[in-house]
Amino acid sequence: MKRICVLFIFRYFFIAQAAAIYPTVHNFSRLQSNAGTQNWDIIQHANNWMYFANNQGILEYDGYHWTIYPIANYTNVRSLYYDETDNRIYAGAFNEFGYYERDALGMLKYRSLVQYIYSSERSFNEIWRIGKSKETIFFQGDREIFRMNGNKIAKLNFPYKIECAAFVHDILLVASREEGVISVNGDLLMPLPGNEHLKNKKICAMLPWNAQQILFVTANSGLFLYDGRSIRPFTTDIDRFLQQNQIFCAEINGAKLALGTVRNGVIIKDLKTNETIGANVSSGLQNNTVLSLAFDKQGNLWLGLDKGIDYVMINSPIYNLFGDERLYGSGYCSLVRGNQLYLGTNQGLYVTGFPVHTSPESFPIHLYDRLLGQVWSLTEIQNTLFCGADQGGFILKNGVAERIKEINGTWKFIELQKHPNYVLGSSYSGFFLLKKESGSWKFVRHLKGFNESGGMFEEDSTGNIWFCHWMKGISKLSFDAEMSNFSVEHFGAGKGLSTNQNYVLVKINGEIIVSGNDGFFRYNPVSDRMEHAKDYEERFGIHPHAVRLK
Repeated sequence: MKRICVLFIFRYFFIAQAAAIYPTVHNFSRLQSNAGTQNWDIIQHANNWMYFANNQGILEYDGYHWTIYPIANYTNVRSLYYDETDNRIYAGAFNEFGYYERDALGMLKYRSLVQYIYSSERSFNEIWRIGKSKETIFFQGDREIFRMNGNKIAKLNFPYKIECAAFVHDILLVASREEGVISVNGDLLMPLPGNEHLKNKKICAMLPWNAQQILFVTANSGLFLYDGRSIRPFTTDIDRFLQQNQIFCAEINGAKLALGTVRNGVIIKDLKTNETIGANVSSGLQNNTVLSLAFDKQGNLWLGLDKGIDYVMINSPIYNLFGDERLYGSGYCSLVRGNQLYLGTNQGLYVTGFPVHTSPESFPIHLYDRLLGQVWSLTEIQNTLFCGADQGGFILKNGVAERIKEINGTWKFIELQKHPNYVLGSSYSGFFLLKKESGSWKFVRHLKGFNESGGMFEEDSTGNIWFCHWMKGISKLSFDAEMSNFSVEHFGAGKGLSTNQNYVLVKINGEIIVSGNDGFFRYNPVSDRMEHAKDYEERFGIHPHAVRLK
């Protein structure tokens, strides 16, 4: 008995690989940008152009062209800041910081600011972050912060390595493992209340959560929230993911928090809706190490990677269910039934839970009852799920695909409105009928009088069947009294259509509509011809090819 149960379970669902929901990703490789491999910071200009702190300088992208502008000492650019008030792009590198401005020819020219500091202070290594509050711009090095006001630059030394610095709510905050987070007011350094929570932790971002609160992002210890009085852990359902994949950078845009990781790409958490999406190499990223990220004005996300640049379209309504590996084949049909989503591809019939929740973690996709190969259609009729596939016509019930023995490869099933409890199907051998008897669907007969087959057919309001063949035009099929034979009337060149080829047939609100390279058409029973459907042509235009409507 145990053996029978185990065999039934494997017949019910064969477990395929896992999947998750991923946003669309557009890759920009090093070959396209003709720049260095790594990209350490990202900003967007007022004209919408994007700039990247690249290993070979500041990298400019105007939507069409890439341009690289080296910094004065030709080292890696680590940090950028765009100041809209003076239209300057500030940049920081190894023992170097300054700004870029456009010359009369529109080219960026770099001006160093290192000349304004003492020569004895010019060996400060990398400038990792740049920020501005009111009239003060800061440049953060490893153990020092240079504060510039006008042309005067003052240096503030720190006893420990600075992990992160940022202006948040007009307060300069500096984080180190040894001291946690301190606020800087002139030369006065004050630890934040509750600072013990942040000591011995690597802080990689400090972000404004709302008008009063600050969100601290750590590399391996999760998130923390400061409300002006205390610091406390900010728990989420992705804490385990954050701890395992090492956060390197973070940005916030409204309620969307984007976290770039060292090991597993980017994860985006909507702190308002609690939805989570992610992107990594399996879903199209060029590299799993995210060195920098930035939201653009369209609400999408740019990633500076350890290898290349990627654009993640998180604000698009279109998401990829399986990532970029195409493990499950090309999609042909889908259907939601209860709490399950059925997906028919050229490789088989798959099923997963529904609704699909956005998550960085994968969710299980199952191959339905070993139904392999091409799946053409999924149709629910009177609480019965029919599947048309290359292997035949199937009724899906309790996890089992029951094959209808009398038919071979099947395109599609439709329920006949003028003949209750009848289903018309099209197989590779032509049309056939099923009838519901005593609660079960039984094969009735193959229909004669018409030998073509395909999946593009519908019943009109009078009970006629309209069939479309991509090379042989449109046919109207009428049942005889016994529902055994079709009488056929062909519509093509000479019956209102200009040709027999490349038409598409759809049923909209009970009406048959035909689309082709010469417009939209509907049948006129008075003239017995196809005539232009002016309302559809006004709505959708006339295209040089057929248009599919659903």
